[in-house]
Amino acid sequence: MKPTDPNRLTRQEQRLYEMLSRGGRYTVADITRELGQCDPRGHISRMRRKGIGIADKRVTRPDGVNYKLYWLAE
Repeated sequence: MKPTDPNRLTRQEQRLYEMLSRGGRYTVADITRELGQCDPRGHISRMRRKGIGIADKRVTRPDGVNYKLYWLAE
């Protein structure tokens, strides 16, 4: 879902939306590194409540480390 009202998202949410709109799947570390957002999970949660479809998938590396990937849902 593409927001049509720019006032609907905060500036930080808009920057995150633009990043996710480029395609690809991003970790919290990717988002933090690129956008400088301390806790992008909070922005993701608020964006979902506003109706933005953000999908995620938990990944477990062979060494047992877990993380999530985030992307815009179709």
